[in-house]
Amino acid sequence: MVQVQDVIGIFDASVKRSKLSAKLFDLTDKIFRTPGTEFEDIKSYVLTADRIYASTVSSVTLRKRAYFVEEALLPEFDNTSGV
Repeated sequence: MVQVQDVIGIFDASVKRSKLSAKLFDLTDKIFRTPGTEFEDIKSYVLTADRIYASTVSSVTLRKRAYFVEEALLPEFDNTSGV
């Protein structure tokens, strides 16, 4: 599991098809994926400082989960509470 604070970006798997993003993926030695996962099942990529993780979960769902975790961990920074 990747920690939210380690995530640089979450990308839809279709981003790998563009020329610019293909260069980014070429810079990494290895894309980490769960054993048994086929590349055609990959829906998103999670970029950290030292790795790119392949995920079968959509980028939209991963972003929602990351936002949910961030909100749960940092309630004291909620400016809407008026505190």
